[in-house]
Amino acid sequence: MNHHPGAGLFDRGIQIADGIVRRPRGYWSVSVNDLLQWLDRTGFGLSPKPAGLDEHFEYLQFVDGADQEWPLLPFIQSLDGARAAGAFVRKLELTLAAYEPAEDARWQLPMTMPVLGPIQHGDVGPWNLLWDSERGEICGIIDWDLAGPAPAGYDSGILAWFMVPVMNDDRAYTRGFGTPIDREERLRAFCDGYGIGCGETLDRVIAAQNELSARILSALEDHPPIYAALKKLDLVEQFRGDMEFALNWKNRGFEHDAD
Repeated sequence: MNHHPGAGLFDRGIQIADGIVRRPRGYWSVSVNDLLQWLDRTGFGLSPKPAGLDEHFEYLQFVDGADQEWPLLPFIQSLDGARAAGAFVRKLELTLAAYEPAEDARWQLPMTMPVLGPIQHGDVGPWNLLWDSERGEICGIIDWDLAGPAPAGYDSGILAWFMVPVMNDDRAYTRGFGTPIDREERLRAFCDGYGIGCGETLDRVIAAQNELSARILSALEDHPPIYAALKKLDLVEQFRGDMEFALNWKNRGFEHDAD
């Protein structure tokens, strides 16, 4: 069984063998497993198919595709990549809006703050997408550990934040972008793929930045595990600069909106 650290901030202890991904089980795994089974039944076609749960692990069928790499894949940095991301997250949000979780569903969310809204992936960044550069499309979305209710538009706000990207050059370069970055054109391409205006997309980015910051700050010492780990990394301080960047951009406006 091969160890696979993934493209995110943490090594999740993921093992892959014979087309099956083994991940450590959490208190949220039963609910996530139910969601993934529902997505499979709907024919969504881009999420991992559950292959079982035991006392310690969850098992998923492997989804083939390239991760974001570093520096980011050329396709991710292209306008076509930004457009594909907008189209993808529209499909994701429209699909998930129809899901009705069990009343006793448990999600990896802070216990100290109420979270309402439709079920969403919760961590839709380039690092959790699988890319097919030859076909020019996103071919999968993995790591559903942060799935759960969120304000409408949270997933698209997160993805636009990190795909456009809505942050200064120094932050963008540390995320794997090259130079120069034509953010206005990338934002328009993302919005064109989604079918939404640039102003509304930036509103979603700002709302997502605030929501994610609140989730991290509300985390306790070790609960929920991922948000608690993010809190220890002091990411909210980095996000403050991104939030200021987004607000300044929104207030500055756009020459041509993508409505």
